[in-house]
Amino acid sequence: MTVEHKFISFASFKARTEGPGGWEGYLSKTGEVDDGGDLILQGAYTDTTPDFLARGFNAESHDWTFSRMIGFPLSAKEDDEGLYVVSQYHSTADAQLVRTKAQERLAAGKGVYMSIGYEPGAPPIFIEPGEYAEKLPQYSRKGLEEQNMLKALQFPVVRVIPKVILYEGSIVSVPMLRSAEVTAVKSLGTPDLGTGLEYNEHARWLGTAIGEFADRTEARAEMRTKEGRVLSQANYDELVSLWERLGKLLEGAKPRPKATEGDDEESQAKARKALAVELARIVHRDSARRGVPIK
Repeated sequence: MTVEHKFISFASFKARTEGPGGWEGYLSKTGEVDDGGDLILQGAYTDTTPDFLARGFNAESHDWTFSRMIGFPLSAKEDDEGLYVVSQYHSTADAQLVRTKAQERLAAGKGVYMSIGYEPGAPPIFIEPGEYAEKLPQYSRKGLEEQNMLKALQFPVVRVIPKVILYEGSIVSVPMLRSAEVTAVKSLGTPDLGTGLEYNEHARWLGTAIGEFADRTEARAEMRTKEGRVLSQANYDELVSLWERLGKLLEGAKPRPKATEGDDEESQAKARKALAVELARIVHRDSARRGVPIK
């Protein structure tokens, strides 16, 4: 399961003062290009709402342990604007402490954010700049067509999310790395992607980037197949080059010693396959269409 996060200012929510307190407001806006270059389709939350009400929760900083749950949704309904949720704090001291901190920070003009933990429930649709004028209006909320077009021009691709599996909503002080990863993947022209991250975080970022890129490549390949075309030679060469570089990366790595030499070789082979399988599948498929084997 790959959980993604999206952020919205907690200041946009209405505080509920009765009982242990709570909040209400739009946890997610649909039909609108967000700051990460994503557009969640209207109706994306229809299927997930019953399960979210039955099992969903509110947490502090996406900590999913039972002891760190601070509240739960009372109601959730999707309308023309997005998913409107009413939530309540637990009456426990830890939940009330988070409530107090959030109120004090907002009163002082400090940032407090609500962040949803979710997973795309269907393959995303990727729209490239040359398709913005034609396709964006099809997915935009009525009245936001022009706004979405202007926002989309900031990104090299817009990802349309048809369905969402919603798990939780967390109160956070700053955006977390996962959100930055999703945004960074959209900014493929930036020369210093990943710079400044710890090595293990950089590796996780790369995994995210590869997954997003594989999805995007698959979508492009399917579109071209329907049109009776294949990937351009330049794009095809880039895919082959990337695949070969991934293999060299693993060949140069030194995994932890295993019990036997055979085990070590087996672990390297499994790691190489896991890292390159998506790109390899796409490259081989397109190679077969061309009738040109990969050297």
